[in-house]
Amino acid sequence: MLSSVISPSKITNQYLFRWFLGLVSLAIVLSVLLENYLPFVIPIIAIGLGLLWNDYRKLFYFIFMVLPFSVEMYFEGAGLGTDLPSEPLMIFLCGLTILYLLSQDVVVKKSYIFHIVTFFLCLHVFWIFITAINSESIFVSFKVLLAKIWYILPFFVFPLITFQSESQFQKAYRILYSFLFIAILIVLIRHAFEGFSFASSYDVVRPFFRNHVRYAAISVVCLPFVWACMRINTLEKNLTNG
Repeated sequence: MLSSVISPSKITNQYLFRWFLGLVSLAIVLSVLLENYLPFVIPIIAIGLGLLWNDYRKLFYFIFMVLPFSVEMYFEGAGLGTDLPSEPLMIFLCGLTILYLLSQDVVVKKSYIFHIVTFFLCLHVFWIFITAINSESIFVSFKVLLAKIWYILPFFVFPLITFQSESQFQKAYRILYSFLFIAILIVLIRHAFEGFSFASSYDVVRPFFRNHVRYAAISVVCLPFVWACMRINTLEKNLTNG
């Protein structure tokens, strides 16, 4: 009788909701004890993992969303530099890619495997490996090698093995240039208050960009993709109307 009234989905939702309330309560207690807001990251991470549970491609799109707003951070004591929050997310997606490759019967098109881009990427990584094992600073060299891998696996291998259509690739670029436009707009407004002077161009791009060179580079690099997406949209509209 009870089973006909209470569905498994309701039980599951109530169970998850109680767990989430527990995480929020834990975050509040830790925040008060530590006098720090950092524990509130715990329920935020839980929400993120919940979204990824159904479709981990959302993480791929989310990385493109935060890329324009990532801040370069250096930890002098650890001798480590990273971009937050994009690089930790990339490392996490790199791990997901490896797990996916190990747990699934992945079928990759031969055209992808034998593509010239794939060949040169593999050659690039192989050459870094050769130079790393012959390096005087092996630890530093292998950090460079690992950094290359956690760029290639999330941004090249992951979409090739999980995306099924061109529209999914286009969606990633649309997200990137849409949020990049917001970052550029913020920089332009700040630069306008400085009279668009060259002397202020170094400061107005921070904290999202290290300097005006990187700001200009990412803006120029994304322009062809903006043009391509607009061209594709125009062609699709013409085909639909025709």
